Amino acid sequence: MPHSNNTIELSNELFQRFIQSPENFGHFLRTFPGVAYRLSVDDEKGKVVYITESIESLTGYSPANFLQGKITFADLIPEEELKQLTARFLETEKKGDFFSFEYTLIDKLGVNHRVITHSHIVRDKDGKAVWVDGTLTDITASSETKEELKRVISINRNFINSSPNVIFAKNVNGVYKMANKALADFMGVSVDEIIGKSDKDFDLPEAKLEEYKKQDQFVITKGESLETSPTFISSNGKTGWYTSIKSPIKASNGKVEGLIAIVTDVTELIESKEIIREQQELLETVYNSGTDVITVLTPKNNEFYYETVNAAYLELLRRFGVSGTSDELKGLNMLQHAVEHGIFTQEKSDEARKELEKVLETRSRHSFTEITDVPNSNLKVYIDVEINPILGAEGNVKHIVYRGHDFSDVMRFNKQLQEREELFESINRNVQDGIYRSTVNTGLRYANDSMCRLFGYTIKELSRVRPTDLYAIVGDRQKIIEELQRTGFFSDREVLFKRKDGSTFWGLLSCSMTLEADGNRVIDGIVVDVTADRKVKERLKSTNESLRKINSELDHLVYRTSHDLRSPLVSVMGLLELMRMEGVEGNLAEYLSIMEDQVVKLDKVILDIINIRKIAKTGLQRELVDCKEIIDDVFESIKFLDRFNKIKKQVSITNDAPLYQDKNNIKIILNNVLSNAVKYAKKDIDDSFISVDIKIDSKKCSIKIKDNGIGIREKNMDKVFEMFYRATDVNQGTGLGLFIVREAVNKLKGSINVDSKEGEWTRFIIEIPNLTD
Repeated sequence: MPHSNNTIELSNELFQRFIQSPENFGHFLRTFPGVAYRLSVDDEKGKVVYITESIESLTGYSPANFLQGKITFADLIPEEELKQLTARFLETEKKGDFFSFEYTLIDKLGVNHRVITHSHIVRDKDGKAVWVDGTLTDITASSETKEELKRVISINRNFINSSPNVIFAKNVNGVYKMANKALADFMGVSVDEIIGKSDKDFDLPEAKLEEYKKQDQFVITKGESLETSPTFISSNGKTGWYTSIKSPIKASNGKVEGLIAIVTDVTELIESKEIIREQQELLETVYNSGTDVITVLTPKNNEFYYETVNAAYLELLRRFGVSGTSDELKGLNMLQHAVEHGIFTQEKSDEARKELEKVLETRSRHSFTEITDVPNSNLKVYIDVEINPILGAEGNVKHIVYRGHDFSDVMRFNKQLQEREELFESINRNVQDGIYRSTVNTGLRYANDSMCRLFGYTIKELSRVRPTDLYAIVGDRQKIIEELQRTGFFSDREVLFKRKDGSTFWGLLSCSMTLEADGNRVIDGIVVDVTADRKVKERLKSTNESLRKINSELDHLVYRTSHDLRSPLVSVMGLLELMRMEGVEGNLAEYLSIMEDQVVKLDKVILDIINIRKIAKTGLQRELVDCKEIIDDVFESIKFLDRFNKIKKQVSITNDAPLYQDKNNIKIILNNVLSNAVKYAKKDIDDSFISVDIKIDSKKCSIKIKDNGIGIREKNMDKVFEMFYRATDVNQGTGLGLFIVREAVNKLKGSINVDSKEGEWTRFIIEIPNLTD
């Protein structure tokens, strides 16, 4: 039989007494209202070796059925919950002896019971688990209360965390046991970083620590609340005047177990009293000036009494010839008042009562549409009504908020629109797009000439065609209607339509659904023939495919060309080296040197072209970049260039954050810029230098490279990044280096700028984003 929360607590208490004091076992069995049992751990299903007779009233099975193995607990527990219970047992077996678990137990008649077990694992002298002793309590009747309690706890937790006030609780030792988000924000830490710590764990002045300690000791030792006068506090960049109320937390025996405090920022409160008053007036104005009718009702003995009404509600009553104020209506029976003054017929009153009773029963929001005839008039009042319960602490409905949106004007406006159809029809005949009006159930009401022309019907024929026959794909119209019912609109969607002759065309459909005065729902729409547009899109798609194919073939060509060219070049360079090793002299040696220079230059061109394609085709590889390592690698690779060892290298790297980027592209950038700085160094000075200044933060990486080489002529500055452009003849370069640099920078979504003074210096400024996220 079901038990109350007190029984559950008794279950746990007696179980603990039984475990801790075996001599109480007999008393436990006599007084405990639930089920006590012992299970064998060795048996896979948990064979019952002892169970009290109360198991029969819970499950419908006698104790003998369990003891003889005809039925086990595993047979009565749903599969998923059994897995969870088994997991809890295995976890407890490794770490402890006691565990509790709530689950569903299915009785002999198939009825579900919500039960809770408190269990203890009994071990032999070697620590091996041999038995599970426990209690079982039926908590079915309390489940609803528990769920409501969870909801209330959730509301309270949300309330505390959404409160602008600082709220916290401490135990008698000054350790934080609870803190809300406002306190965490004020202290500049998370809630988890506060719990379990005391004031001295935070960076607070000694005077404040002593002050807070005295306040806490007063509340705990005296057992009385303490309200502090406004105090100036500064923390985490926030300053202001605050007041606090600290109250003792007492156990049921009156012993103080800690304190709870609410700290309020009174700086703004003091300064904004006038603002608060104005806001209150504004709230009252909004409440009474809004167009929605609002009344708060108090339910009592299945009747519903006025608590308060707004100005819009009073205005609605006046439309029915009823005058009065909110104070005059307070306490009156709403439904009785509506019948007495002709606002509701008795039938309408009974319908309204059913809606209100649904809210009382379900304790949830309910909505419906209310249509009422205005006495002595052919007018109707249309109101979309939403009823919301206001729940008390015990989950009962204390008040009901009746809120209605009067859309009578909308209905009258729809009627006026309907009356103007003839005017719009003359306009519709002159447009090229198909315009129509249809209903959900009865089909087309209207179609302009363009609509008939699109589908190949006469107006008379089209009015007799089923709307579904105009769609090439079965089910399309129903899907459109369902979306219209959900949102009211269906905009700019391509739909495949079918003509009278069976041919199809693509149309761009936009339509909306409205409610007529008689409650009938109509659909107004426009159809634009986009078949030609789709053909253009298909051609564009085909062109894109061709371009992708050409691009792929180009990649293959670059690969094959570079491979077929580099292989003989490498062979030629090898042969030239062998000839030099044979001891070539005189003019032949000079010719050999010229050949080597030209072969190396051609090889550099091929490598540059390969790099260009790599930059264009390779995706970014986000990785941790070590700029010093890359610079060292670049210097190592160009150390054989002429005058390299005579140039002073100045490298400065400032790392305020790790750099995440594409390492390969950064290396390509630095390699080309630094190698140019060496190639175009002045040959007639002894103080040549290259300076590299890199600064990295969480947002970007800034690279500045400067040299005192030959510089760049001003007229060439705008062209240095162009493919195959060479700004000087001093060195026989390929004209691709700076082009590759720009492409790599663009690939990294960065920027590059160059300034120079001819004959004196050149400086490159490169910025690339830091891909920290």
